[in-house]
Amino acid sequence: INMGLAMVHTVFNIVNTVVFLPMLNVFVKVVTRLAPDKKELEAAHLKYLKPRLISSPTIGVQQSHAEITEMGRHLTGLFKLLRRVLTEKGNVEKMVKKIFQEEDFLDSVQKEITEFLSALLSGNLPHEITEIARVQLRLADEYESISDYVKDILKLYLKKKSNLIMFSDEGWHEVLDLHDETAKFVNFVLESVEENKTAILPQSYAMGDEITKLMKDVRVRHLERIGTDSATPLSSLIFTDMLNSYRRIKDHALNIAEALAGEK
Repeated sequence: INMGLAMVHTVFNIVNTVVFLPMLNVFVKVVTRLAPDKKELEAAHLKYLKPRLISSPTIGVQQSHAEITEMGRHLTGLFKLLRRVLTEKGNVEKMVKKIFQEEDFLDSVQKEITEFLSALLSGNLPHEITEIARVQLRLADEYESISDYVKDILKLYLKKKSNLIMFSDEGWHEVLDLHDETAKFVNFVLESVEENKTAILPQSYAMGDEITKLMKDVRVRHLERIGTDSATPLSSLIFTDMLNSYRRIKDHALNIAEALAGEK
């Protein structure tokens, strides 16, 4: 009996080996896809910054500047996508999903840049490199904050849509005008960072003041509409929250201009 059991067990193992051995590569690919290496996932966010390959702090801040510039390009794309979501009549589900994905991506990149620069600053650096790294930390944080408010505006728009809320034509055109002016200002400071243009404060203050004035005018006209058939309490709340989000984006863009110009 023992000999028979041993033979059955041996034959069973041989059959299993013959059947499954050719499929080993397939199993490896499936398992790798289901549980990818954590380090591989973490490294996927960075395009230019290679911490392990950096031989000097100077090269490090050059590569982190390239990553921040890349964050700016993603931000520019976010504003364009949001504009399309706000205006297109068809199915915008893919664009909505893309905005949420891009915002998550920028969160991750900002975290990785912050970790790198914080580690860099913990060393003994020349004063010039220290100042550059500190500015870059501030820029990465401001970029990520802007992406947060873009997401907030999108969520407000989706709330408006799900509740079947309609703004007046005048009110909706005002929101779009505010979006366009804010996006123009953000693009101006992002391009200035990319090209390292530091003498931008006068124009930045002027553009920021124009947005503030536009926002105040929009708010006054909105208050005049409250109580009419075109403005319900919920629509009023969503409208003012959208205005506040654009105001915060303007503030963060101005912070970027001040950081670039060397203002504390």
